[in-house]
Amino acid sequence: MDIKKHEKVALPQATIDSASVVSFFTEDGLIINKVEYAVKNQLKQSLQLKLPEGTQIWSAIVGQDSVEVRQNKEVIFVPLISSRQHNNTLESFNVELIYYSVHPKFALWGQRQIILPKTDLTISQILWSVYLPEKFIYYHFVTNLEKEELASGLTPILHRKKIKVDLPGKTPYGHRGIEPESRITDMVQSYSRKRGQTTFRNIDISRSFMSQQAMNEFDFDNRLHQIEDKMIQGETQVFSGTGVLPMNIQIPTSGQLYRFAKNIVRDEQLEINIHYFRETLSKAFAWFGTLLVILIIVLLRHHLKSMFFYLIGRLKKAIQITQLTRDIIRLDTLSFTSSFLTCKLGTDAPGVISKLGKELRHAKLFSFIPKLKRERINIRTGRF
Repeated sequence: MDIKKHEKVALPQATIDSASVVSFFTEDGLIINKVEYAVKNQLKQSLQLKLPEGTQIWSAIVGQDSVEVRQNKEVIFVPLISSRQHNNTLESFNVELIYYSVHPKFALWGQRQIILPKTDLTISQILWSVYLPEKFIYYHFVTNLEKEELASGLTPILHRKKIKVDLPGKTPYGHRGIEPESRITDMVQSYSRKRGQTTFRNIDISRSFMSQQAMNEFDFDNRLHQIEDKMIQGETQVFSGTGVLPMNIQIPTSGQLYRFAKNIVRDEQLEINIHYFRETLSKAFAWFGTLLVILIIVLLRHHLKSMFFYLIGRLKKAIQITQLTRDIIRLDTLSFTSSFLTCKLGTDAPGVISKLGKELRHAKLFSFIPKLKRERINIRTGRF
């Protein structure tokens, strides 16, 4: 009997339960991102992230403390802490990264790409909110995440599914003025009611995760200014190779919000490609289309006039053939292809339709019998 010793299976030392991402695009080309990982860790010393080209880290926080991030070429190493145990289960802690990148300004039309840092841990579920500038139409999204139904297909081009979201101003930190806590709570609840729900076809987002995502979206601007105030006071530092991110960044207070999600992300680069054009270009195309229709009508007016009189002639001929001239008082035209026949009082409308239908086989005939006061009608002639 042979005894074989099987190889041990290495279990993961750490996992990411969820990842919440909020990205802001400005019309000038600046993209600011806030990523929040819910990490469970036993033995792993650092989280490795492969950054997209041109990315600069602004802030890194693990748990409640700001940490120093080390970088080796495109890979950064974020030190981790160990999870606490509660009822024989590991509790997760947050790892927050805020980073930015600079790109060309938005043009009349074009494409924008945004790439998420690639992690060395498995992410159970990710929810990504993207704020895009107003005055643009975003007609197509190409991504390896699942799109919220709002962003699916080419439907955003129709304006019916274009959603504008208003965000609060700079409150309530430092020299920007302090808002009452009840006021902040009311604003959060109001925002959550407006945009606190989302629909994906194949991914189930829990209510608690969605509420947290809505809070992160709502509080994005305030979070940046919190970090800015701490930088001014010397409580935190910037981890970029080019120096400090310029202060007084103006985050737009409104924009178009689209969400994307994915389950089980393992060794995969997540990205979104956004195709857009400016609203003024859309209006120009609409005016051009209107002028083109008018031009066609003008050029074909003689043919259209002949067709119109041909249709009226067919209707008059059908009335004469069916011997309905005594029952029909008058003939009016409602539009280019629609006419209205007024009959005497007491005329059998279904009978008239039956007779005319034999001569006008491709026409749609309907009867309309209004309820009128008898004293307003001359019973003998059937006229008003």
